[in-house]
Amino acid sequence: MKEEDDYHETSFGSSAFSKRPPSLVSLSPFTPAPSPAPRRLSSSFSQPSEPVRVKRQLAWVSLQGRLVGAEEASSARAIGGGLSPEEALAWDLFTPIQRVLVVAVIAVATANSKKTKRISLLEKSVQLRDEVLSRMQEKLDNLCEQVNYFKDQPEPAANICWLCEEHKHLPKHLSMQNGSARKLSMGEEEELLLNEAEPEERRMSDLSDMAPSVASSADIQVNTATVHHAIFNLRRNCEEKDATIHRLSACLQSSETLGSKRIAELEEIICRKNMIISELKKEISVLHQKVSLI
Repeated sequence: MKEEDDYHETSFGSSAFSKRPPSLVSLSPFTPAPSPAPRRLSSSFSQPSEPVRVKRQLAWVSLQGRLVGAEEASSARAIGGGLSPEEALAWDLFTPIQRVLVVAVIAVATANSKKTKRISLLEKSVQLRDEVLSRMQEKLDNLCEQVNYFKDQPEPAANICWLCEEHKHLPKHLSMQNGSARKLSMGEEEELLLNEAEPEERRMSDLSDMAPSVASSADIQVNTATVHHAIFNLRRNCEEKDATIHRLSACLQSSETLGSKRIAELEEIICRKNMIISELKKEISVLHQKVSLI
């Protein structure tokens, strides 16, 4: 009976499989679509970017008021000042506060030396200006003495008696005597001609002597005007340099006062830090004692 049942089940299963339609899967033909930007191998290569450098670590003040990282921030390797190995070793022997103080003092001394050098140059220029002014004053005094000398010179007077308007048209061979004209002899006429020629020659010689003096006086006046103009320019330059000297002196005084104030502030900070360090040392010693007791 059991065998019959198995036979019926197998026959039923085979008939069921024979009656089921075969399962088919249909696919449409695949057409690859062209990409709008096909990939290609690039022949240009970009250089790799440089690694980001870490910024130099700076010192900071902690919440407890302590300066943290000052030793590394102010070391010879961190500042990169081009120090030799011996100098770098000597620099590292200082404490951070001492390094800051050394730099501040050197900066103030450098500024003061530059201002002192500038002031010395200005003082030399003022001294040179005074020398030039003294020389110009001497030349001006000499010119004034020459002008006064020529002014005091008396003008040469010609001892000539010229004919008046009434008798100047008389002939040369006539002579006025007692208000009447008479004819001169040959000897008297020659003497009269000689007497007339001598005053004319003397007058021409006097004029020739006066011409150089007039020209020299004109030259002296021109030179005097030039000297006055040069003195005016020198005075103006001296006033400008004096104003510059006063301004630089005021700047130097203000910088000295600021530098002294800054040094006093730094000294006060150092004293306060030393007090804090001494207190911390005391606390550390107390803690060591407590630890040893425990």
